Amino acid sequence: WFKSIYDTNVRVSRGTTHDYLGMMLSYSNRQVRILMTDYVKKVINGFMEDIRGSASTPAVEHLFQIRAEEERVKLDNQRAQCFHGTVAQLLFVTMQCRRDIQTAVV
Repeated sequence: WFKSIYDTNVRVSRGTTHDYLGMMLSYSNRQVRILMTDYVKKVINGFMEDIRGSASTPAVEHLFQIRAEEERVKLDNQRAQCFHGTVAQLLFVTMQCRRDIQTAVV
């Protein structure tokens, strides 16, 4: 019924695990578990440059320091669009399940 009214690409999912807007919702024992591991991997893999490192916390010492005028490098248009798209995707992640990384993303 729903498919006939709105779109033929609508997918119906039944069971205890559902994929919705990049979130894996898992229902068990009257609890809901929300995972975005696959979405975050997609964001990282879609970034133009290699992301090789990891950190226990995004709060590094230089997080709020501004570079001197002569050290600043403006991104070209393609890299700027990629960067802003990645930031938007990570902001979505912060609002859904990872509020602890919000300061580093913003």
